[in-house]
Amino acid sequence: MLKRDGSGEVTVSLFHLVTANEMGGVRNTTVQRIEAHRHRRQIRRTQTRRPRVTYMLGYAGRNNTLRDQQSPVRCNRGMQKKTWEEKGLPYAGELAEQNFNDLLTILKWNHEHGIGFYRCTSQSFVPWNSQYEIEALPNIDTIREIATRCGEFIQSHDMRLSFHPDYFVKPASTTQSTREKARKSLENHGSWLDLMNLPQTTDYPINIHMGGHYGDKEETADRFAAFIETVSPSVVDRLVIENDDNPNLWSVTELVEDIYPTTGCPVTFDYHHHAFSAEGTTYREGFELAAETWDPRPVTHYSEPAVLHGEDAGRPQTHSSYVNRVPSWLRSQADIMIECDGKELAVDRIQTATYNWYQSVCFCSGIFQRLLFYWYIWTVVGSSALCVGLPLHMRAVWVVNPLGQERPQRHHHRASVRTPWVLHSQTCTCRDQKNVR
Repeated sequence: MLKRDGSGEVTVSLFHLVTANEMGGVRNTTVQRIEAHRHRRQIRRTQTRRPRVTYMLGYAGRNNTLRDQQSPVRCNRGMQKKTWEEKGLPYAGELAEQNFNDLLTILKWNHEHGIGFYRCTSQSFVPWNSQYEIEALPNIDTIREIATRCGEFIQSHDMRLSFHPDYFVKPASTTQSTREKARKSLENHGSWLDLMNLPQTTDYPINIHMGGHYGDKEETADRFAAFIETVSPSVVDRLVIENDDNPNLWSVTELVEDIYPTTGCPVTFDYHHHAFSAEGTTYREGFELAAETWDPRPVTHYSEPAVLHGEDAGRPQTHSSYVNRVPSWLRSQADIMIECDGKELAVDRIQTATYNWYQSVCFCSGIFQRLLFYWYIWTVVGSSALCVGLPLHMRAVWVVNPLGQERPQRHHHRASVRTPWVLHSQTCTCRDQKNVR
Protein backbone atom coordinates (compact mmCIF):
# COMPACT_ATOMS: atom_id res chain seq x y z
CA MET A 1 0.00 0.00 0.00
CA LEU A 2 1.28 3.44 -0.82
CA LYS A 3 1.66 5.96 1.99
CA ARG A 4 0.56 9.58 2.08
CA ASP A 5 2.35 12.36 3.94
CA GLY A 6 0.69 15.23 5.76
CA SER A 7 0.07 17.19 2.56
CA GLY A 8 -1.77 14.30 0.98
CA GLU A 9 1.01 13.53 -1.51
CA VAL A 10 1.56 9.90 -2.48
CA THR A 11 5.08 8.69 -1.78
CA VAL A 12 6.37 5.92 -4.04
CA SER A 13 9.68 4.31 -3.19
CA LEU A 14 11.20 0.86 -2.86
CA PHE A 15 11.54 1.56 0.84
CA HIS A 16 7.77 1.68 1.19
CA LEU A 17 7.42 -1.48 -0.84
CA VAL A 18 9.90 -3.63 1.06
CA THR A 19 9.92 -2.38 4.63
CA ALA A 20 8.85 -5.37 6.69
CA ASN A 21 7.33 -3.30 9.49
CA GLU A 22 4.87 -1.66 7.08
CA MET A 23 4.16 -4.39 4.55
CA GLY A 24 5.03 -7.75 5.98
CA GLY A 25 7.68 -10.20 4.83
CA VAL A 26 5.83 -11.16 1.63
CA ARG A 27 6.39 -7.77 -0.01
CA ASN A 28 10.14 -8.19 -0.53
CA THR A 29 9.49 -11.35 -2.54
CA THR A 30 6.69 -9.60 -4.42
CA VAL A 31 8.98 -6.79 -5.56
CA GLN A 32 11.49 -9.31 -6.89
CA ARG A 33 8.73 -11.13 -8.71
CA ILE A 34 7.44 -7.91 -10.25
CA GLU A 35 10.92 -7.17 -11.57
CA ALA A 36 11.14 -10.65 -13.14
CA HIS A 37 7.57 -10.35 -14.45
CA ARG A 38 8.28 -7.04 -16.20
CA HIS A 39 11.58 -8.36 -17.59
CA ARG A 40 9.85 -11.43 -19.06
CA ARG A 41 7.11 -9.25 -20.53
CA GLN A 42 9.60 -6.93 -22.22
CA ILE A 43 11.59 -9.82 -23.72
CA ARG A 44 8.49 -11.55 -25.07
CA ARG A 45 7.11 -8.31 -26.46
CA THR A 46 10.26 -7.53 -28.44
CA GLN A 47 10.46 -11.11 -29.72
CA THR A 48 6.83 -11.70 -30.67
CA ARG A 49 5.15 -8.37 -31.38
CA ARG A 50 5.30 -6.07 -34.35
CA PRO A 51 4.81 -2.32 -33.79
CA ARG A 52 1.26 -1.16 -34.53
CA VAL A 53 0.08 2.42 -34.62
CA THR A 54 -3.65 1.82 -35.13
CA TYR A 55 -6.03 0.72 -32.42
CA MET A 56 -8.81 -1.84 -32.54
CA LEU A 57 -12.43 -2.24 -31.57
CA GLY A 58 -13.77 -5.52 -30.23
CA TYR A 59 -16.71 -7.27 -28.63
CA ALA A 60 -17.23 -9.95 -26.03
CA GLY A 61 -18.65 -13.47 -26.17
CA ARG A 62 -21.51 -14.25 -28.53
CA ASN A 63 -21.39 -13.42 -32.24
CA ASN A 64 -25.05 -12.77 -33.05
CA THR A 65 -24.59 -13.19 -36.79
CA LEU A 66 -22.95 -16.61 -36.53
CA ARG A 67 -25.10 -17.75 -33.60
CA ASP A 68 -28.33 -17.18 -35.55
CA GLN A 69 -27.26 -19.38 -38.46
CA GLN A 70 -28.95 -22.71 -39.14
CA SER A 71 -25.83 -24.37 -37.72
CA PRO A 72 -25.00 -22.05 -34.79
CA VAL A 73 -21.37 -21.09 -34.22
CA ARG A 74 -20.55 -20.61 -30.55
CA CYS A 75 -17.79 -21.51 -28.12
CA ASN A 76 -19.71 -21.96 -24.86
CA ARG A 77 -21.05 -25.49 -25.18
CA GLY A 78 -21.41 -26.89 -21.70
CA MET A 79 -23.35 -29.50 -19.77
CA GLN A 80 -25.26 -29.94 -16.55
CA LYS A 81 -23.69 -31.62 -13.54
CA LYS A 82 -25.78 -34.74 -14.07
CA THR A 83 -24.52 -35.03 -17.65
CA TRP A 84 -20.95 -34.50 -16.48
CA GLU A 85 -21.31 -37.30 -13.94
CA GLU A 86 -22.76 -39.61 -16.58
CA LYS A 87 -20.51 -38.89 -19.58
CA GLY A 88 -17.36 -37.54 -17.94
CA LEU A 89 -14.12 -36.63 -19.75
CA PRO A 90 -14.89 -38.03 -23.22
CA TYR A 91 -17.95 -35.80 -23.65
CA ALA A 92 -16.20 -32.82 -22.06
CA GLY A 93 -13.39 -33.27 -24.60
CA GLU A 94 -15.89 -33.46 -27.46
CA LEU A 95 -17.50 -30.17 -26.42
CA ALA A 96 -14.15 -28.48 -25.86
CA GLU A 97 -13.02 -29.50 -29.35
CA GLN A 98 -16.17 -28.00 -30.88
CA ASN A 99 -15.67 -24.81 -28.86
CA PHE A 100 -12.09 -24.38 -30.07
CA ASN A 101 -13.20 -25.08 -33.65
CA ASP A 102 -15.88 -22.41 -33.44
CA LEU A 103 -13.46 -19.97 -31.81
CA LEU A 104 -11.31 -20.24 -34.95
CA THR A 105 -14.40 -19.62 -37.11
CA ILE A 106 -15.29 -16.52 -35.09
CA LEU A 107 -11.74 -15.19 -35.30
CA LYS A 108 -11.76 -15.57 -39.08
CA TRP A 109 -15.16 -13.87 -39.34
CA ASN A 110 -13.90 -11.02 -37.16
CA HIS A 111 -10.83 -10.50 -39.32
CA GLU A 112 -12.92 -10.45 -42.51
CA HIS A 113 -15.08 -7.72 -40.96
CA GLY A 114 -12.24 -5.58 -39.63
CA ILE A 115 -12.60 -6.58 -35.95
CA GLY A 116 -9.23 -7.30 -34.38
CA PHE A 117 -10.13 -7.65 -30.71
CA TYR A 118 -12.23 -10.46 -29.24
CA ARG A 119 -13.05 -11.61 -25.72
CA CYS A 120 -13.75 -15.31 -25.65
CA THR A 121 -16.36 -16.59 -23.24
CA SER A 122 -15.07 -18.09 -20.01
CA GLN A 123 -18.28 -19.98 -19.28
CA SER A 124 -18.03 -23.60 -20.45
CA PHE A 125 -15.24 -22.93 -22.95
CA VAL A 126 -13.67 -26.11 -21.58
CA PRO A 127 -16.60 -27.71 -19.70
CA TRP A 128 -16.04 -28.62 -16.05
CA ASN A 129 -12.34 -27.82 -16.30
CA SER A 130 -12.36 -27.15 -12.55
CA GLN A 131 -12.56 -30.92 -12.01
CA TYR A 132 -9.54 -31.96 -14.09
CA GLU A 133 -6.41 -30.78 -15.89
CA ILE A 134 -6.96 -30.07 -19.56
CA GLU A 135 -4.18 -32.48 -20.49
CA ALA A 136 -6.37 -35.30 -19.14
CA LEU A 137 -8.89 -34.98 -21.99
CA PRO A 138 -8.73 -38.04 -24.27
CA ASN A 139 -8.69 -35.90 -27.43
CA ILE A 140 -6.19 -33.34 -26.15
CA ASP A 141 -3.93 -33.79 -29.21
CA THR A 142 -6.75 -32.76 -31.55
CA ILE A 143 -7.69 -29.85 -29.28
CA ARG A 144 -4.06 -28.71 -29.15
CA GLU A 145 -3.82 -28.76 -32.94
CA ILE A 146 -6.94 -26.59 -33.30
CA ALA A 147 -5.83 -24.30 -30.48
CA THR A 148 -2.44 -23.84 -32.14
CA ARG A 149 -4.18 -22.79 -35.36
CA CYS A 150 -6.18 -20.25 -33.35
CA GLY A 151 -3.01 -18.81 -31.85
CA GLU A 152 -1.22 -18.69 -35.20
CA PHE A 153 -4.18 -16.88 -36.78
CA ILE A 154 -4.30 -14.34 -33.94
CA GLN A 155 -0.60 -13.54 -34.11
CA SER A 156 -0.28 -13.53 -37.90
CA HIS A 157 -3.12 -10.99 -38.18
CA ASP A 158 -2.03 -8.91 -35.17
CA MET A 159 -5.26 -9.53 -33.27
CA ARG A 160 -5.94 -9.63 -29.54
CA LEU A 161 -7.77 -12.29 -27.55
CA SER A 162 -8.80 -11.88 -23.94
CA PHE A 163 -10.74 -13.63 -21.18
CA HIS A 164 -12.87 -12.23 -18.36
CA PRO A 165 -13.39 -14.96 -15.70
CA ASP A 166 -16.74 -15.10 -13.95
CA TYR A 167 -17.78 -13.04 -10.93
CA PHE A 168 -17.02 -15.86 -8.49
CA VAL A 169 -13.28 -15.42 -9.14
CA LYS A 170 -12.38 -13.42 -6.04
CA PRO A 171 -8.63 -13.65 -5.43
CA ALA A 172 -8.66 -11.30 -2.42
CA SER A 173 -11.47 -13.05 -0.55
CA THR A 174 -11.16 -13.59 3.18
CA THR A 175 -12.05 -17.27 2.65
CA GLN A 176 -9.25 -19.64 1.77
CA SER A 177 -11.51 -21.96 -0.24
CA THR A 178 -12.73 -19.02 -2.38
CA ARG A 179 -9.17 -17.95 -3.08
CA GLU A 180 -8.29 -21.52 -4.04
CA LYS A 181 -11.21 -21.68 -6.49
CA ALA A 182 -10.06 -18.37 -7.97
CA ARG A 183 -6.53 -19.69 -8.37
CA LYS A 184 -7.78 -22.85 -10.11
CA SER A 185 -9.98 -20.86 -12.49
CA LEU A 186 -7.18 -18.45 -13.40
CA GLU A 187 -4.72 -21.29 -13.96
CA ASN A 188 -7.24 -22.88 -16.33
CA HIS A 189 -7.52 -19.66 -18.31
CA GLY A 190 -3.75 -19.45 -18.49
CA SER A 191 -3.56 -23.04 -19.76
CA TRP A 192 -6.08 -22.28 -22.54
CA LEU A 193 -3.93 -19.39 -23.79
CA ASP A 194 -0.80 -21.52 -23.44
CA LEU A 195 -2.50 -24.22 -25.52
CA MET A 196 -2.79 -21.63 -28.31
CA ASN A 197 0.93 -20.84 -27.96
CA LEU A 198 0.12 -17.19 -27.27
CA PRO A 199 2.86 -15.24 -25.47
CA GLN A 200 2.48 -14.73 -21.74
CA THR A 201 1.92 -10.98 -21.92
CA THR A 202 -0.97 -8.59 -21.38
CA ASP A 203 -1.44 -8.43 -25.14
CA TYR A 204 -3.67 -11.42 -24.36
CA PRO A 205 -5.07 -10.39 -20.98
CA ILE A 206 -6.99 -12.25 -18.31
CA ASN A 207 -9.23 -9.53 -16.87
CA ILE A 208 -10.57 -9.71 -13.29
CA HIS A 209 -12.08 -7.57 -10.55
CA MET A 210 -10.82 -7.42 -6.99
CA GLY A 211 -14.17 -8.81 -5.87
CA GLY A 212 -14.75 -6.57 -2.86
CA HIS A 213 -13.00 -4.71 -0.07
CA TYR A 214 -14.22 -6.99 2.76
CA GLY A 215 -14.33 -4.17 5.29
CA ASP A 216 -10.66 -3.21 5.00
CA LYS A 217 -9.13 -2.23 1.67
CA GLU A 218 -5.58 -2.23 3.02
CA GLU A 219 -5.82 -5.84 4.21
CA THR A 220 -7.58 -6.78 0.96
CA ALA A 221 -4.69 -5.33 -1.05
CA ASP A 222 -2.25 -7.32 1.08
CA ARG A 223 -4.20 -10.54 0.51
CA PHE A 224 -4.20 -9.92 -3.22
CA ALA A 225 -0.43 -9.34 -3.23
CA ALA A 226 -0.01 -12.63 -1.36
CA PHE A 227 -2.36 -14.35 -3.81
CA ILE A 228 -0.18 -13.24 -6.73
CA GLU A 229 2.61 -15.30 -5.19
CA THR A 230 0.56 -18.49 -5.56
CA VAL A 231 -0.15 -18.35 -9.31
CA SER A 232 2.10 -19.29 -12.21
CA PRO A 233 3.72 -16.89 -14.73
CA SER A 234 1.11 -18.13 -17.22
CA VAL A 235 -1.43 -16.19 -15.13
CA VAL A 236 0.48 -13.36 -13.47
CA ASP A 237 2.09 -12.20 -16.74
CA ARG A 238 -1.38 -11.84 -18.30
CA LEU A 239 -3.41 -10.66 -15.33
CA VAL A 240 -5.08 -7.23 -15.46
CA ILE A 241 -7.52 -5.60 -13.00
CA GLU A 242 -10.62 -3.58 -13.85
CA ASN A 243 -12.23 -0.75 -11.91
CA ASP A 244 -15.67 -1.41 -10.37
CA ASP A 245 -19.07 0.21 -10.91
CA ASN A 246 -19.66 0.79 -7.21
CA PRO A 247 -18.30 3.71 -5.16
CA ASN A 248 -17.71 1.34 -2.23
CA LEU A 249 -15.46 -0.95 -4.25
CA TRP A 250 -12.29 -0.26 -6.26
CA SER A 251 -11.80 2.85 -8.36
CA VAL A 252 -9.13 3.45 -11.00
CA THR A 253 -7.23 5.71 -8.60
CA GLU A 254 -7.16 3.06 -5.84
CA LEU A 255 -6.08 0.30 -8.22
CA VAL A 256 -3.29 2.43 -9.67
CA GLU A 257 -2.06 3.65 -6.28
CA ASP A 258 -2.61 0.59 -4.09
CA ILE A 259 -2.56 -2.51 -6.30
CA TYR A 260 -0.37 -1.87 -9.34
CA PRO A 261 2.84 -0.85 -7.47
CA THR A 262 2.84 -4.05 -5.39
CA THR A 263 1.68 -6.55 -8.02
CA GLY A 264 2.57 -5.13 -11.45
CA CYS A 265 -0.94 -5.87 -12.76
CA PRO A 266 -2.05 -3.26 -15.34
CA VAL A 267 -5.37 -1.50 -14.73
CA THR A 268 -8.17 -1.82 -17.28
CA PHE A 269 -10.13 1.42 -17.53
CA ASP A 270 -13.88 0.83 -17.82
CA TYR A 271 -15.45 4.04 -19.11
CA HIS A 272 -18.97 3.27 -17.88
CA HIS A 273 -17.84 2.01 -14.47
CA HIS A 274 -15.84 5.17 -13.92
CA ALA A 275 -19.07 7.16 -13.65
CA PHE A 276 -19.83 5.34 -10.38
CA SER A 277 -16.36 5.37 -8.82
CA ALA A 278 -14.64 8.45 -10.24
CA GLU A 279 -13.40 9.88 -6.91
CA GLY A 280 -13.26 13.36 -8.43
CA THR A 281 -11.33 12.41 -11.58
CA THR A 282 -12.60 13.02 -15.11
CA TYR A 283 -12.85 10.29 -17.73
CA ARG A 284 -9.64 11.46 -19.36
CA GLU A 285 -7.79 11.63 -16.07
CA GLY A 286 -8.99 8.14 -15.13
CA PHE A 287 -7.94 6.73 -18.48
CA GLU A 288 -4.52 8.38 -18.33
CA LEU A 289 -3.89 6.94 -14.87
CA ALA A 290 -4.76 3.43 -16.07
CA ALA A 291 -2.94 3.76 -19.40
CA GLU A 292 0.36 4.46 -17.64
CA THR A 293 0.26 0.94 -16.17
CA TRP A 294 0.23 -0.69 -19.64
CA ASP A 295 3.16 -1.30 -21.92
CA PRO A 296 2.49 -0.20 -24.57
CA ARG A 297 -1.11 -0.83 -25.71
CA PRO A 298 -3.81 -0.32 -23.06
CA VAL A 299 -7.17 -2.07 -23.13
CA THR A 300 -10.30 -0.07 -22.32
CA HIS A 301 -13.90 -1.19 -21.86
CA TYR A 302 -16.60 1.05 -23.26
CA SER A 303 -20.37 0.92 -22.82
CA GLU A 304 -23.27 3.29 -22.24
CA PRO A 305 -26.10 3.11 -19.66
CA ALA A 306 -29.32 1.54 -20.90
CA VAL A 307 -31.44 4.30 -19.37
CA LEU A 308 -29.90 6.87 -21.72
CA HIS A 309 -31.11 4.79 -24.67
CA GLY A 310 -34.66 4.47 -23.35
CA GLU A 311 -34.18 0.77 -22.56
CA ASP A 312 -35.65 -0.98 -19.53
CA ALA A 313 -33.02 -1.23 -16.83
CA GLY A 314 -33.28 -2.22 -13.21
CA ARG A 315 -30.17 -0.25 -12.27
CA PRO A 316 -28.13 2.60 -13.79
CA GLN A 317 -25.12 0.30 -14.24
CA THR A 318 -26.96 -1.82 -16.84
CA HIS A 319 -25.35 -1.66 -20.29
CA SER A 320 -27.27 -0.55 -23.36
CA SER A 321 -27.72 -2.81 -26.39
CA TYR A 322 -25.79 -0.40 -28.63
CA VAL A 323 -23.58 2.64 -28.18
CA ASN A 324 -23.90 5.96 -29.96
CA ARG A 325 -20.21 6.69 -30.33
CA VAL A 326 -16.77 6.17 -28.85
CA PRO A 327 -14.91 9.39 -27.90
CA SER A 328 -12.22 10.06 -30.48
CA TRP A 329 -9.62 10.83 -27.81
CA LEU A 330 -10.22 7.38 -26.29
CA ARG A 331 -10.29 5.51 -29.56
CA SER A 332 -6.99 6.99 -30.66
CA GLN A 333 -5.13 5.72 -27.59
CA ALA A 334 -6.44 2.25 -26.71
CA ASP A 335 -7.83 -1.03 -27.97
CA ILE A 336 -11.48 -0.83 -26.96
CA MET A 337 -13.78 -3.64 -25.92
CA ILE A 338 -17.40 -2.66 -26.67
CA GLU A 339 -19.56 -4.17 -23.94
CA CYS A 340 -23.18 -4.37 -25.06
CA ASP A 341 -25.74 -6.93 -26.22
CA GLY A 342 -25.36 -5.82 -29.82
CA LYS A 343 -21.92 -7.46 -29.86
CA GLU A 344 -20.43 -7.45 -33.37
CA LEU A 345 -23.45 -5.53 -34.71
CA ALA A 346 -22.66 -2.68 -32.32
CA VAL A 347 -19.04 -2.60 -33.50
CA ASP A 348 -20.23 -2.53 -37.11
CA ARG A 349 -22.45 0.47 -36.34
CA ILE A 350 -19.49 2.37 -34.89
CA GLN A 351 -17.28 1.53 -37.87
CA THR A 352 -20.00 2.50 -40.35
CA ALA A 353 -20.68 5.80 -38.58
CA THR A 354 -16.96 6.59 -38.56
CA TYR A 355 -16.64 5.72 -42.24
CA ASN A 356 -19.60 7.93 -43.17
CA TRP A 357 -18.00 10.78 -41.24
CA TYR A 358 -14.69 10.21 -43.01
CA GLN A 359 -16.43 10.09 -46.38
CA SER A 360 -18.16 13.40 -45.62
CA VAL A 361 -14.84 14.99 -44.74
CA CYS A 362 -13.37 13.81 -48.04
CA PHE A 363 -16.40 15.16 -49.92
CA CYS A 364 -16.16 18.57 -48.22
CA SER A 365 -12.43 18.62 -48.92
CA GLY A 366 -13.15 18.06 -52.60
CA ILE A 367 -15.63 20.96 -52.67
CA PHE A 368 -13.06 23.22 -50.99
CA GLN A 369 -10.44 22.29 -53.58
CA ARG A 370 -12.82 23.16 -56.40
CA LEU A 371 -13.75 26.52 -54.89
CA LEU A 372 -10.06 27.29 -54.41
CA PHE A 373 -9.44 26.47 -58.06
CA TYR A 374 -12.28 28.75 -59.20
CA TRP A 375 -10.95 31.57 -56.99
CA TYR A 376 -7.48 31.17 -58.49
CA ILE A 377 -8.85 31.35 -62.04
CA TRP A 378 -10.96 34.43 -61.20
CA THR A 379 -8.19 36.42 -59.47
CA VAL A 380 -5.14 35.41 -61.51
CA VAL A 381 -6.39 34.65 -65.01
CA GLY A 382 -9.58 36.66 -65.13
CA SER A 383 -13.30 36.26 -65.22
CA SER A 384 -13.40 35.55 -68.94
CA ALA A 385 -11.11 32.56 -68.52
CA LEU A 386 -13.33 31.29 -65.70
CA CYS A 387 -16.35 31.32 -68.01
CA VAL A 388 -14.43 29.22 -70.54
CA GLY A 389 -12.57 26.95 -68.13
CA LEU A 390 -15.41 26.12 -65.74
CA PRO A 391 -17.40 23.88 -68.14
CA LEU A 392 -14.21 22.04 -69.12
CA HIS A 393 -13.25 21.61 -65.50
CA MET A 394 -16.65 20.22 -64.52
CA ARG A 395 -16.46 17.56 -67.27
CA ALA A 396 -13.30 16.03 -65.77
CA VAL A 397 -13.43 16.50 -62.03
CA TRP A 398 -10.65 14.93 -60.00
CA VAL A 399 -11.94 13.21 -56.89
CA VAL A 400 -9.58 12.49 -54.01
CA ASN A 401 -10.25 9.12 -52.38
CA PRO A 402 -9.52 8.21 -48.73
CA LEU A 403 -6.22 6.59 -49.71
CA GLY A 404 -4.85 9.92 -50.90
CA GLN A 405 -4.82 8.83 -54.55
CA GLU A 406 -6.44 10.82 -57.35
CA ARG A 407 -8.63 9.43 -60.12
CA PRO A 408 -10.67 11.10 -62.91
CA GLN A 409 -14.47 11.00 -62.71
CA ARG A 410 -16.50 11.59 -65.86
CA HIS A 411 -19.56 13.03 -64.15
CA HIS A 412 -19.49 15.60 -61.41
CA HIS A 413 -22.69 14.42 -59.74
CA ARG A 414 -21.86 12.91 -56.36
CA ALA A 415 -24.34 10.03 -56.71
CA SER A 416 -22.31 8.60 -59.57
CA VAL A 417 -19.20 8.21 -57.45
CA ARG A 418 -18.87 4.59 -56.35
CA THR A 419 -16.63 4.35 -53.28
CA PRO A 420 -15.20 0.86 -52.66
CA TRP A 421 -13.30 1.72 -49.52
CA VAL A 422 -14.35 0.26 -46.19
CA LEU A 423 -13.13 1.78 -42.94
CA HIS A 424 -11.73 -0.80 -40.55
CA SER A 425 -11.06 0.81 -37.17
CA GLN A 426 -8.89 3.77 -38.22
CA THR A 427 -7.42 2.38 -41.45
CA CYS A 428 -8.91 2.33 -44.96
CA THR A 429 -8.24 -0.52 -47.35
CA CYS A 430 -9.30 -0.84 -50.95
CA ARG A 431 -11.49 -3.94 -51.01
CA ASP A 432 -12.82 -3.92 -54.58
CA GLN A 433 -10.51 -2.41 -57.14
CA LYS A 434 -12.90 -3.49 -59.95
CA ASN A 435 -15.27 -0.72 -58.90
CA VAL A 436 -12.67 1.96 -59.59
CA ARG A 437 -13.25 3.36 -63.08
